[in-house]
Amino acid sequence: MNNTAGSRNDKTARILVCDDDALMGRVIGDTLVSSFTCEVAITRNAFDAVSNLKRGDYDALVTDILLPRMDGIELILEAKKIENPPKIVAYSGGGALGRFSKGPSFLEVAKALGADWAFPRQDITTALIDLAMRGCLTRSINQQETSTRS
Repeated sequence: MNNTAGSRNDKTARILVCDDDALMGRVIGDTLVSSFTCEVAITRNAFDAVSNLKRGDYDALVTDILLPRMDGIELILEAKKIENPPKIVAYSGGGALGRFSKGPSFLEVAKALGADWAFPRQDITTALIDLAMRGCLTRSINQQETSTRS
C-alpha cells in the first residue's frame, strides 16, 4: 500500500504496519494514508517486519502485540536495536502477563520496553489519526539531520 508514486520525498512519512490479521492491517494502513501524506507497508508477521526495518528507513512502526511465532514485544525489542529506530506504536486487544492475568498488561510491557505509545486495539485508528495530525509519526528535521551526519 502506498499513497504516493515514485521516490520518497522528505515530507512523506514511511510507516510499517505489522498485524497477522490482514483486514486489520489494511484498515490501519487505509487510516494512515487518509490521515496524512505517508507511504505504508504492511507485513503479516514480525519476522518480515524486522527484515523490512533493517532494509528500509521507516519513520514509524505500528504493531499488534499478539502475533504468531515472534510477538510484538519481541518486534519492539528488535526495532529498538536498529540504528535510528522508528517511533513505535503498539496495540493489543487485551491480555496480561502472569498467572490468571494479574501481571502487567501487554500494553504496559510494550511501553516499558520501548514503545512510544500503546493503545487498546479498539482505539488504534482514532489514536493513529490523532498522532498523525499532531505530527508524531514523522521524524523531526533535527532527528533526520542527526542521522544523515552520523
